[in-house]
Amino acid sequence: MRLFAVIALLSLASCQPGGEAASSETPSPVVLTVFSAAASDPAPQTGLFERYAITGPAEGFTLEALAALEQFEIEVAYPAGAPVQVWRGPRLSAVLGAAGAPGAGATVTALDGYSVELGTALIAEHEPILAIIADGSGIPVGGFGPVTLIWPETYPGPDSEDGSANWVWSVFAVEALEG
Repeated sequence: MRLFAVIALLSLASCQPGGEAASSETPSPVVLTVFSAAASDPAPQTGLFERYAITGPAEGFTLEALAALEQFEIEVAYPAGAPVQVWRGPRLSAVLGAAGAPGAGATVTALDGYSVELGTALIAEHEPILAIIADGSGIPVGGFGPVTLIWPETYPGPDSEDGSANWVWSVFAVEALEG
């Protein structure tokens, strides 16, 4: 399973649109792709996007691009039973806005194909973040990263029946839900 996650992340990095160049000459890999009708890049048609049938215009985000958005911190024990950590990243709503879909709902998909549909009202009420930092360090692929959907205390915890399904780790794609 670990080998699959590494191969999947490497294949994602090699086929993403919109990656921004890092300070070196090698561009940083895209770690999150947001699909939106307003996006400007052609959609990737390979790898996990093809496997999970995620299509449409897309915007790619590197870790640097996600870090450039306003950052928020949430202290929570995730996964259930873990010690409390400080998770940091941009709000899901801000990432959707940066991809041209402000106020949209979203389908959030993990590397293993798990996905969850989140309505506009749920996102607006709780303002979950797409965490890229946990306790001051980047989140490795084998440690729920590099992007993890984290909810604030106002939302049912990861160990509750009401909310556990919406805590998504190793997020690689977000599809804006229009309307």
